[in-house]
Amino acid sequence: MNSNIYKYMTIYEFIWGIIMARKTVALSLDQDIYEQYQKYCEEYHMILSRKVESLMKKDLEGKRGKS
Repeated sequence: MNSNIYKYMTIYEFIWGIIMARKTVALSLDQDIYEQYQKYCEEYHMILSRKVESLMKKDLEGKRGKS
């Protein structure tokens, strides 16, 4: 790895990398639902994984309010 990698990163990219660690996961989904939702995301210029993440976050926030 290039030891000078940090000079090519913006401060925002560096901070975002520290704050928001990303995790790659594999999911098993109904193929038809997945394809329909993927088209929906493309149509509205959304990133499918970010949309799923947003739905997960909303579920967790709702659960916190019920505790």
